[in-house]
Amino acid sequence: MKKVVTVMIGLVTTVSSFAQLSIGVQGTGNLSDASIEASDFFSPAKKVRVMPGAGIVADIKVNPSLMLRTGLNYQQQGITLKATFPGVPGEINEISTEAKLNLHYIQVPLNVLFTTKGATSFFVGGGPYVSFAVSGKTKSETTYKYTDGSVETEKEESDLFEKDEDGNTSFKRTDFGLGAIAGVKLPGGLFANVGYQYSLANLSKDDNAKYRNRGLQLTIGYYLFSR
Repeated sequence: MKKVVTVMIGLVTTVSSFAQLSIGVQGTGNLSDASIEASDFFSPAKKVRVMPGAGIVADIKVNPSLMLRTGLNYQQQGITLKATFPGVPGEINEISTEAKLNLHYIQVPLNVLFTTKGATSFFVGGGPYVSFAVSGKTKSETTYKYTDGSVETEKEESDLFEKDEDGNTSFKRTDFGLGAIAGVKLPGGLFANVGYQYSLANLSKDDNAKYRNRGLQLTIGYYLFSR
């Protein structure tokens, strides 16, 4: 990740030396989803989650119709999984489980945007991003419904990046992928955009499973500085 971020920063620094630069802050709501493949796991029901984020954005206008956008963002990814399993005949009628996964990322995007002219301008484009997970946890709740009518619930929390006895973790920290955004810049410094990010990295370290982040973002921001 360090090499990718270094290349992005170098490119931005070079371009910004002869282009118009705007720096601002933004808040993001991420409709987080994931693509999951697990050959040895009972197929669960998946539910997206709305997760907040924020960051610093830098817009570099190369010419009246072309702009680069990068920054440093805090972004959350995660989903909820639900599954029901048959119990043990004569002892347990049903076993149901719900697990919430939450990943906290620092993300650097680099988008190439085509923009219209005017005080109010529209932009559209996309590009790559790289993310590094600073933490990640799962919280699960398993309910046992016994044949005698009693119910028992067990709760568990685990760290996705905690090393086991062999020094291995459940998930990889580095994520990367492609994104697309479209939005509007308003007079006075306000801007808003919608975007979608599609991870190209398999984050799972299990040979029989694949996990890739997805997300639809709504962002509102304000420019603090322009030159």
